[in-house]
Amino acid sequence: MDVSRFPFDEQHCILKFASWTYHGFQVNLSVMTDSVDLSDFIPSSEWELMESKVQLNRLFYRCCDTPFLDVTARLVILRAPTFYFYTMIIPCLWLTILNLLVFLLPAESGDKISLGVTVFLSFSVFMLVISEKVPVAGTIPLLAFYLTVCMGMTSITIFMTVFILNLHHAGPHRKGVPRWLRILTYNVLSLVLCLKPKKGTFLCQCAKKAYEQNGDNSADDTESNYDISIVAGKQNDADECKQKIAEEWKFVAAVLDRFFFWLFLSGNVLYWTEFSEIQNMWK
Repeated sequence: MDVSRFPFDEQHCILKFASWTYHGFQVNLSVMTDSVDLSDFIPSSEWELMESKVQLNRLFYRCCDTPFLDVTARLVILRAPTFYFYTMIIPCLWLTILNLLVFLLPAESGDKISLGVTVFLSFSVFMLVISEKVPVAGTIPLLAFYLTVCMGMTSITIFMTVFILNLHHAGPHRKGVPRWLRILTYNVLSLVLCLKPKKGTFLCQCAKKAYEQNGDNSADDTESNYDISIVAGKQNDADECKQKIAEEWKFVAAVLDRFFFWLFLSGNVLYWTEFSEIQNMWK
């Protein structure tokens, strides 16, 4: 059986009736009609008979001059994919949509990784079900290939989610956002994805301001009360810069989260467009 297009496969069955002992002059075979007698045919709920033909063949071999007759019946059966469509393909489509929701789930919820792993395990269960339904053959079924691609995209989604969570929880202990990444997220992706950063000075301006205040105030340390105010000002500026570092990393993570959502959504739409066998079922 050719199950490469499962569950939209079409099987061609050849039934040959002949005698290797008696030649055509001893046993004469003939056909009454070009089609198979379907008077005793019992319809199947899984297969649909599309074509049935009967042909009489007269062959001559090198051994002898007598003909050898055979009657060949050709049956074409088409699998009914409706059951697999509603029990496997549609649930896989919903799982794909749930996989995209991983990028829309807020990083503060703490369930982004759990959702991705759950979707991955669901695809694994469907893969086990298909392996039990499909006979072992040399070709990979279409549905199994689709599930493999979905599992691969889910794995990449988990990797991207881990990367985004690391950016979101970078915190003030890390350095500021690199200039090239800030330009990419603040000036390019945020405009395309309609995400606006919070108003306020950038981290470099904040650090420069704190440095200038610290340099100017450090020269005048004669009075103790003023020294205390300098220390307090330094601490406030340091806390403000740390807060801005955390806010910038969170905004970068949010922009990349939205970017990966649209990227994976486009990839899924293109893949479903190539999955043209689903559309052929309704024709």
